[in-house]
Amino acid sequence: MASIENIITDLEKKGKDEHALLLEVGPSYFTTADLIRLLGQWEIKSELFKRFQQSLVWLGASAPAWLLIATIGYFIKLHYLTSFALVMFPVTAFLCFGGLIWINIYFKGKGYLEQIEVLIREELEERKGKK
Repeated sequence: MASIENIITDLEKKGKDEHALLLEVGPSYFTTADLIRLLGQWEIKSELFKRFQQSLVWLGASAPAWLLIATIGYFIKLHYLTSFALVMFPVTAFLCFGGLIWINIYFKGKGYLEQIEVLIREELEERKGKK
């Protein structure tokens, strides 16, 4: 069973990440100005997530191209090109998979970002309807 100190520590940690706090306590505890600010932060995070993910897809797609370049270099006897391409293949694959792990840790995945958006937009629409 969690002690009060553990619960307070957890809430303080989530308080530093307002999106996590929003999911924990709900949007009704935030002012409208805070929700609008959080929506702006969400838009920035979401755009960064999309750009990083797109870059990593291109990076991952380039990995097999290095094998093709190595094969061409081998047949035309450009051994430096072949060696370089064979080194770049695992480097690009590693960077791609490492980057995917990093963005899923940092951004907590696309579903997490979509859940935050839905919570904020629904609460703002509800408040707009009450006025």
